[in-house]
Amino acid sequence: MNKRIFIMSALAALALFSCLALSGCGIQDLDDETRKSVGFALGMLIIAASGIGFFASSRYYGKKRQKAARRNKQRAQQKRRR
Repeated sequence: MNKRIFIMSALAALALFSCLALSGCGIQDLDDETRKSVGFALGMLIIAASGIGFFASSRYYGKKRQKAARRNKQRAQQKRRR
């Protein structure tokens, strides 16, 4: 769990630094090529974050669905025994 938190915080920090670079913190000193690369990096981070969120939520809800299915199966077996 600590490794995941570290990776997520590193991605968030990288996104924050990219946003600061685009938001006006020295933006007048950036040339067009640097501005494009910072924007591209920010876009890639957004795509990566949404992919990670989708993967994490599908794992969470998948485990929850499997647990509910096991519980329902146990209940059905208990009802048959009665």
